[in-house]
Amino acid sequence: EEMLDNFRMLLEAAEVNGIQNVIVSILEALRCNESVYLMLQSRGESEVFLHKIIGCCYHYMAKHIMDFPGMEAKNENREYNYCFLISGSCGVIEYWIHNGMKESSEEIARQILRLAETFLSGIRP
Repeated sequence: EEMLDNFRMLLEAAEVNGIQNVIVSILEALRCNESVYLMLQSRGESEVFLHKIIGCCYHYMAKHIMDFPGMEAKNENREYNYCFLISGSCGVIEYWIHNGMKESSEEIARQILRLAETFLSGIRP
C-alpha cells in the first residue's frame, strides 16, 4: 500500500517534473524495492498490484489529460482509449520485470512514451 501511495504522489508530480521523469522514477522505485520486485515476479501477485496501478493511472488520466485528442470528455471512445494506454503501459512494465529488468528505466520510459504517442497520433481526427 505504501508503494501505491508513493506511486500516486509521483503521478501528481508529472506536471512539474514531466511525464518521462515520473515514469523513470516509478520504474526505479520498482527496481530498487526488492520486496515489490519479488512480489511482481509472481504472476498472481503482480496482476493484483498492476491492477491497482492501473486504477491510479486511470484516475490520473481522467483528471489531467482530458484535453488530448481522443481523451476529451465528449469522445465516446475515451474510456477505451484510457484502458488501452494504461493496460499497454502496465504490460510493458510487466514484461520488463519478468525478463529481469535488463533495460534501463530510461529506455523503458522512452518505449512507453513512444508507444503512447504512436497510439494517440493514430486516433487524432
